Amino acid sequence: MRKQLDVRNFIILTVISVSSLVSGCADAELPMVSETNAASLAVADDVVRSPSISDGQKMYHVMAAEMYRLQGDDANATLHYERALPGNTDPELARVATETAAQTEYLDKAIASAKQWVALGGDLVESRQYLALLLLRDNQFDASAKQLNHIYQLISEGDHDGLSFLASLISLESHQKQAFKAFETYVKSYNDTPLAQLKLASVALDQRSYSEVISRVDALKGGLTPEENAEANVLRSKALYKQGREEESLDVMSNLVTSPDVDDVSRLEYARLLMLNDDQQGAIDQLSIIYQNSPGNLEVLKSLVALHIAQGQYVQAEKNARILAENVVYENLAHHFLAEIHESRNEMDAALREYRDVGEGQYFSSAQRRISELLVEQYSLDIAEEWLQGQRESAVSPDQKLLYWRLEAELLVKYGDAQGAVGAFEKAYQIDPNNSNMNYQFAIIAQSIGQIERAEDLLAEIIVREPANADALNALGFMLLEKTDRLEDAAAYISKAHELRPEDVAIIDSLGWLKYKQGDLKGAMSLLMSAYEQSEDPEIASHLIQVMIMQGQQQEAKALLVRMIQQYPDDERLKSMQKKIFDI
Repeated sequence: MRKQLDVRNFIILTVISVSSLVSGCADAELPMVSETNAASLAVADDVVRSPSISDGQKMYHVMAAEMYRLQGDDANATLHYERALPGNTDPELARVATETAAQTEYLDKAIASAKQWVALGGDLVESRQYLALLLLRDNQFDASAKQLNHIYQLISEGDHDGLSFLASLISLESHQKQAFKAFETYVKSYNDTPLAQLKLASVALDQRSYSEVISRVDALKGGLTPEENAEANVLRSKALYKQGREEESLDVMSNLVTSPDVDDVSRLEYARLLMLNDDQQGAIDQLSIIYQNSPGNLEVLKSLVALHIAQGQYVQAEKNARILAENVVYENLAHHFLAEIHESRNEMDAALREYRDVGEGQYFSSAQRRISELLVEQYSLDIAEEWLQGQRESAVSPDQKLLYWRLEAELLVKYGDAQGAVGAFEKAYQIDPNNSNMNYQFAIIAQSIGQIERAEDLLAEIIVREPANADALNALGFMLLEKTDRLEDAAAYISKAHELRPEDVAIIDSLGWLKYKQGDLKGAMSLLMSAYEQSEDPEIASHLIQVMIMQGQQQEAKALLVRMIQQYPDDERLKSMQKKIFDI
């Protein structure tokens, strides 16, 4: 691939050299990194006024820009496009120049090419979108608002909702504060209506400015339709909930759904809020009303079935699941639901039949996993392994073979056969060596049976592919800390993991244990106590107890150990600490 690119670059350079000779181009040297002061386009608002260049010069700069784009060098490409744009009449060239410059630090050049794109009549909405967003990034809010108004008029002419379009455009913009300011300027200057103010509040919600949402909604004084008023209340409720004011949020929605004008969208938002607040029955009541109003809404029916199962309402759950099963889109999910219902009634053979009816797609892996588990529970591990082997032999794709090797590995882990699990994981690895989630599991099991080198290789491979994978970094660092004398390597991995996720309790525990190994008992105590207070995990507790012992705090260590053994009487790490304390 590299050789092909070199050949292509040679051909382009040859053509460029010839074209520059033909045109008599005096500045035909390709590199332009240092030419940051090249004259920018003299473009006033929507009009381009720039001196033309010769066709040969234009061809040279366009081809040079294209070559740099192919190499991923947008900065140099932008400098060449800038030289090609004076006198340009091709909106497509202005479009490519704009898109390229928008990826660089040359904001002024991006704005200039976007203005030319607009002036040449390129895609009217898309070109003005680019220009509006580029202008707001440059803090030119009035100019950006003017473009937003053009966009609003273009969208509205087609009988579409121009305000909603603008709100979506602004919400997706990465420069959030500037985007909100530009939209606010547009509303004040061109569309100062209650509905536009409502859209401003919706943008504020998307940007997590919850106080802004509440103040803007509260400031609305009439002028909204009943539907828009309902939308305002939903926004207010969401903002209150995000602020931790759950009761106020629920009160707003409770009052809203008693209104005769309430729509199903508002009821759905209320149902979601109730689910977040663990009121499953309340959510069922709201979803049932929505389904009665719209019996064709199978997404609502899907949620109802899940909630009925969670509430133990199996008769209603089965009735609705069978309705879902009649639709090909929801058929697999329906069989999965029916299998869960049969399990709840201890009808295991019927459950197995339903799980087997779950076809390829989103729910297939879950169904196959549950079949393997039920076969162990109802018969034996040997029967489950036999079934998995049969499924692998009949599998038609590598993905399916991979699934069944993974299921066997996970099953063997669950039932205490770590050696067998490593063998199954190794088979799965041969099919897909780049599966980070699977290889993380593989590494943890491999180290548990002393295969430290294999575990290190697996975790290191993950880190090479994903340098910011904090879990792999922490696991490798902790393993080296526990199983080797490579303290310096362990420290590097754990420190990197902590840098990526400083609040992660498991990583804080690893860092505390690292401090202990380094002889920093005070630092270890502080970190381990912090981790323990956030999660009374037995492993963290065993580390903390060890540090307490080393600091002479035997009584505190014994008290903590007694408390933890009461919670985790079978934990081997705690049993080991108990023996150590009694030996002191």
